[in-house]
Amino acid sequence: MKILHLVGNKAWGGGEQYVYDIADSLQREGNFPPEIVCKDIDSLNQNFSRLKYTRITHLPLSGYFDFHSILALAKDIRNEGKCIIHAHDFKRAFIALAARKLSHNKEAKVIMTRHLVRKAKKSIIERFIYRNIDKIIFVSNLAKDTFLSTSPEIDLGKCLVIHNGVKERSNSNAKDLRKEYSIPDNEIILMYHGRITHEKGVEVIIKALARLPKDIKWRMFFIGSGENDYITRLKEEVQTANIANKKIEWIGFQSDVIPWIKGTDCGIIPTIAQESFGLSVAEYMMAGKTVITTNNGAQKEFIKDKETGILIPPDDAEALAKSIAYVYNNSYGKEIGKQALTYYRNNLSFEIFYAKLKKIYEE
Repeated sequence: MKILHLVGNKAWGGGEQYVYDIADSLQREGNFPPEIVCKDIDSLNQNFSRLKYTRITHLPLSGYFDFHSILALAKDIRNEGKCIIHAHDFKRAFIALAARKLSHNKEAKVIMTRHLVRKAKKSIIERFIYRNIDKIIFVSNLAKDTFLSTSPEIDLGKCLVIHNGVKERSNSNAKDLRKEYSIPDNEIILMYHGRITHEKGVEVIIKALARLPKDIKWRMFFIGSGENDYITRLKEEVQTANIANKKIEWIGFQSDVIPWIKGTDCGIIPTIAQESFGLSVAEYMMAGKTVITTNNGAQKEFIKDKETGILIPPDDAEALAKSIAYVYNNSYGKEIGKQALTYYRNNLSFEIFYAKLKKIYEE
């Protein structure tokens, strides 16, 4: 039974990694041949092409009424019999439902993963999707509850929550950051990884570092990419805050961030916008590291403050500074990291996530 994933974004991110990890597991098992339908974008092609036994199909997937994509997808599934089209937003779900109708393949199923925290809309198009889609998977209770808060006309039996699982994509050992960057043992290694954008709270980190007492020794690593003008402004803020440049390392994008995470002491993910799940947070837990993150998103569904991580209010540099000091003064948070790892293994491993998803595919 073929499974097609419709990926509508124009850049590589957490949602695309989500699809990659599922397809990788599907092709290894062989029972569900995966196919990825995406835009013809270099960053997507470079990453998805690593899936050697997965078919990649390029379509515009440009919006609700992208007739070219609808017709091409209908042709693709017309003679497939039982198959699943797994969309990752409502525009692509509409394309999938329209293609199924045109294909006359009544055995095709359409499911969708809701990766965002957004209220349900109630337009004619959305109501059509709610009536006809087979399942909507929400990545957190927050995402589901927010969606249902506007009382959309949808069978609640179609709505379910499966927390994202984090897959360790590297067998590499931890990077020896202390040796590589000449960091003494009395300095805590702090790290942020993800998109370098305002909504991720990157400026808050710089403001918090400027507030740290002088007796707290630290080194900060920023891993990820963003707009050049924005990163330049951040570096100017570092200068204004009188933080020595040698204390901050701007690493840029890394295709495999896990060795970096393994080499750090504490992760900082101070997102201002609500996270529907928080894959970056879970990656620190997977590595047995303490992570400081915000309490306004789904993170609080799996982070218990000062037990499996540290929760702070969004856009609160003072709270972040105090949390960094707490980790520094408590053996760099090693005990919290151990509890985080235990929680990850029992609740957030990719194997647990994949087993739940595969059950949906098999139903």
